[in-house]
Amino acid sequence: MQFTTLVATGMDGTLFDPAAIYYASYDQNGEGIGDPIHLLVTSMGIERDGFRGNALVINIGMVTEAYGWSGIYLTQVQK
Repeated sequence: MQFTTLVATGMDGTLFDPAAIYYASYDQNGEGIGDPIHLLVTSMGIERDGFRGNALVINIGMVTEAYGWSGIYLTQVQK
């Protein structure tokens, strides 16, 4: 049997959610200024009854020193 790591602490959060970025400052229109800071995964879990059929539902928490983000993500997996 072979196991594959799907998510681990320290991974780049944009692998799961392209919007998981933070900018050190924003202009008056809300657009980020400068280089984006990618949020790193700090916590994860499988949702209750989160693996049924071909569906996998996980929750992921991501943070920087100044900003936090979390979400629930659904994907289809192959058997």
